[in-house]
Amino acid sequence: MTTFSFDLIVHPNYLQINLVGSLLDKQQATTLMENIEYAIEEGNHFLLLDFSALEYLNSSGLAVVLGVLTRARKAGGDVAISGTNSKLNKLLVMTRLDQVFAKVNNLEQAENLFEKSRISTIKHKPENGH
Repeated sequence: MTTFSFDLIVHPNYLQINLVGSLLDKQQATTLMENIEYAIEEGNHFLLLDFSALEYLNSSGLAVVLGVLTRARKAGGDVAISGTNSKLNKLLVMTRLDQVFAKVNNLEQAENLFEKSRISTIKHKPENGH
């Protein structure tokens, strides 16, 4: 049986989620999605999915990744990806998801992307009710 696990790392402007092993179905990702829901409720609306240690992702696993994106965007946030291998890059291009996810090459790029995104989502309250 193929295993799947994940690690969460909190950064000042985003939550990094390191995916490990093979993500083949939604049942494998139940705990992941529960943790993401909790993180979003706690105000972590910007997420970085790191695929560096992910060995395999099929269409069901891709549906989980899209679920993460949907939840983050509904909360006013976004998701970026990093560490994609050649097989995953092909899958993203074939499904046109390469146009949906921002791709970063390192943590500094992620920090810059999410800092800009966070600032652009802040709504300014008018002073004195005007």
